[in-house]
Amino acid sequence: MSRIVILEEDISISEALVNTLVSMGHTVDCVDSIPGCLTILNDTECDLLITDFFATSRGKVMPISGASVIIAVRFCNSVENGLNCDPALPIIAISERASANAVADPLELCKTLGATGTIQKPVNVSELRRVVDKALCA
Repeated sequence: MSRIVILEEDISISEALVNTLVSMGHTVDCVDSIPGCLTILNDTECDLLITDFFATSRGKVMPISGASVIIAVRFCNSVENGLNCDPALPIIAISERASANAVADPLELCKTLGATGTIQKPVNVSELRRVVDKALCA
């Protein structure tokens, strides 16, 4: 069916996502770092990206997040020698619920940056299936 790239550092979450998506008939590449994700997006034709908002660079505190990947994809054509992917690539952002003290909801920020859809953690399998199907049909 479709080739899906997942950026998720939490192994238990990534395994659950992969198992569900493979059972739906998709081919899945799962990475745990932003550099790894950008490499796959640059080198492989993909149909969908699922990214964790709070993804980092191999667990190191960096001034980037999964939101940076959304920006990189959406603006890849506007940067000379930028990322080699389709700026219209459907993107689903996943994240925990924003805390009561949060300035902004991470999933709302991802929508503003260009995410096609969002899923709140913990990920509900039926919600994942619905949002993935919708993103791939858009």
